[in-house]
Amino acid sequence: MGPTEPYRNIDRAQGASYLGLIKIKARSFMYGIFSSCLSHEWFTQRRIVMTRNMSNIDRGIRVVVAAIFAYLYFAGIVTGWVGIVLLVFGTVFALTSLVSFCPLYTLLGINTCRPR
Repeated sequence: MGPTEPYRNIDRAQGASYLGLIKIKARSFMYGIFSSCLSHEWFTQRRIVMTRNMSNIDRGIRVVVAAIFAYLYFAGIVTGWVGIVLLVFGTVFALTSLVSFCPLYTLLGINTCRPR
């Protein structure tokens, strides 16, 4: 008897199908994985705190640099892999200025915000 043998005798008139039963089993399996991950102590006890470490001037400079990088790429002035690298850096600059947090600043111990 193979692993699919017990499910071959499902009556289709009852609205159940073999594929539907597989989907239900897969969904319950994934729910079990995610719920067990969320219930672990390490997940519930550990918090990631993103405190602001960028000043408004730093954020403005990053937005301007990101805009310049985007212009250089989309205007066709810088192309190829150098253009893609500039576009990636510009995206990172824009996102970090949006949230006022730079992970690299945290690693290096830099904080351009005024103390409150």
